[in-house]
Formats: sequence, C-alpha cells, structure tokens
Amino acid sequence: MVNIVVFLVWCFTIGAVLGSTYSTLVYRLHTHQSVISRSKCDNCNHVIAFYELVPIVSYTLLRGRCRYCNTTIENTTLKYEIVCACITLGIGLICLRVL
Repeated sequence: MVNIVVFLVWCFTIGAVLGSTYSTLVYRLHTHQSVISRSKCDNCNHVIAFYELVPIVSYTLLRGRCRYCNTTIENTTLKYEIVCACITLGIGLICLRVL
C-alpha cells in the first residue's frame, strides 16, 4: 500500500515538474527569450532562487506574488503544473490497474 502511495505522489510530482518546464519553454519561445537562462521576475528582473521554483508549492507560499517587488505573478504556469500533474497521476492510476 505504501509503495502505491509513493508511486502516485511521484507521478504527481513528475507531472508538475514537466508542466512547469513546458510552460516555461512555451513562454520563452513565444517571447524570443533564451530557454537556458535563469528564471527572473518579469517586472523587477530579479533572478528567482531555486527554492522559489518548486512547482505548485512556491506559487502557493508566495501567494502568487514576486518576493522582491510584490507584483502579481500570472497563474498560467500554475495551471500547466496542475493539469500536467493530474494527467500523469491519471496515467499512474491506469498503469496500476494494468499491472
């Protein structure tokens, strides 16, 4: 039972990370920015620390605002993270039924 829960949490986490990455790539390609540069606030250009980039958790803890200039952060990335996390969780559940 514990193994199943760990597997499902892992699926959700991987999905959130993939959703965050996908959202960032789409945004940067659309705005002609480098895809390998560090993430930064669109308003104050402050580089975002690695611990502020944890999918879903960081947005929630920061209440959707930049830590440095308090500007509202768009929730588009959060939506991608949640949708991709739910999709991979669903795939994980399907895999458990097949096995």
